[in-house]
Amino acid sequence: MDLIHIGIDISKKTLDLSIYGRVRRDSGFLHVTNDKKGFSKILSWVKGLKIQLFQVWFCMEHTGEYGYALALFFDEHGITYSMVSGADIKGANPSKKGKNDKQDAAMIARYAHEKRDSLAPSHLNIRPLYELRCLLNERRMYVRQRAQWKAQRSERRLFSTKHRDSRVNRAIKTLSATIREIEEEIRSVIAVNEDIRRNFELIMSIPGIGLINAVNFIVATANFSTFNNARRYASHICVAPFAVVSGTSINKGTHTSKIGRHDLKTELRTTVLAVLKADSEMRKYFDRRKADGKKYNVIANNIMFKLIFLGIKSAAPRY
Repeated sequence: MDLIHIGIDISKKTLDLSIYGRVRRDSGFLHVTNDKKGFSKILSWVKGLKIQLFQVWFCMEHTGEYGYALALFFDEHGITYSMVSGADIKGANPSKKGKNDKQDAAMIARYAHEKRDSLAPSHLNIRPLYELRCLLNERRMYVRQRAQWKAQRSERRLFSTKHRDSRVNRAIKTLSATIREIEEEIRSVIAVNEDIRRNFELIMSIPGIGLINAVNFIVATANFSTFNNARRYASHICVAPFAVVSGTSINKGTHTSKIGRHDLKTELRTTVLAVLKADSEMRKYFDRRKADGKKYNVIANNIMFKLIFLGIKSAAPRY
């Protein structure tokens, strides 16, 4: 029996679906809200087309938290689906011109049909990943607030007063306690999930890697299920270098892209100094490259790439 592939284009508030295959063109599209009410309409739509759910394979781009609720709904209802990298979908359609949600859904459906022999179903265990993502975002907010208070304390020291210092110090102390509370909650979520806990412990075994970067690895890769090699993840967080060369007239050298998750790169970069202290081999590499005349930023970026490689290799050895 041939499966029917349905592509889903996900945005923050809406979902667009397109069916590839045996369904009439005028009934092959659906636009719904990205919430439980919209998810239920998807099931009604499929049943209205006289299609059984076991005949359907949904495919969608991995968009992070915008798709987590839908994936959780599919998991709870035993529906087969795949979350795939947007780069893979776009790579399979390099000549596509223009962009709208309906076209993107049709493109994803066609991708799923063309890759049907190699497409694997996703089992992301979404709930703990979504909890960890929310906790990380909450922690980042409090860390930014604490940094602002510390900057204010430093910059206004000349005109400070005893009472003002007391208020600022109290705010910093409260925010630090809140950050520690969130970190304990992150550890609690990890501890009760076997798959996540195992990968977390493997990543934490890398010298210099701490709690936040280990959890960033897990959340950004959906527990190492959405990235199949280190370079792809490095590209995702703006660490992988790309050459800008064309013919004989353009040669701008090799640089990292500015398109991607800069926030993850920033947090990974904070581990570089810790890695240099904890890992003698990395320290030797740093000293050797520095003696060669390489700039600190270039060496730091190379070390981050090595950390990504070690993380992917240790927690996802199948790759």
